Amino acid sequence: MNCFEVKLTPKAEDDLAEILSYIAEDNLENAVNFVDKLIVKINDTLSIMPYSGTLFGEVRGNQVRTFVLHKSYTAFYRIVEDKEQVEEISVFNTYQDDKAFWLELKSQGITPQ
Repeated sequence: MNCFEVKLTPKAEDDLAEILSYIAEDNLENAVNFVDKLIVKINDTLSIMPYSGTLFGEVRGNQVRTFVLHKSYTAFYRIVEDKEQVEEISVFNTYQDDKAFWLELKSQGITPQ
C-alpha cells in the first residue's frame, strides 16, 4: 500500500499559526505541543487512510473531505489521486460561529454537497 504525501496549503499553515498564537497567549509550550500533535495526526492518518474523512463538498471541481483533528478543530482537505497527495486546505475551529464558518468556506471556494 502506497502512502500519500500530505501537503499543507498556505491557508492551512496560516490556520495552524493562528491556533498556535491563540493558545500561546496562555502557555507557549502547550501551544507548540498542541499544534505539533495536530500536524502529526494530519500526517499519520491522512497519509495512510486519505479516504477516512467524511465527504463534505467540492472546491473547483475536486471533492473536499473533512477530518476531525480534535473536539474543536476540523481539517478540510482534498485528495489528488494522480499525484498520491493529500492537500490540506484548511484547519477550522468548530467553536467559531456558523456565519464565520460558512464565510470561511465560501472564501476558499468550497461548496457543500
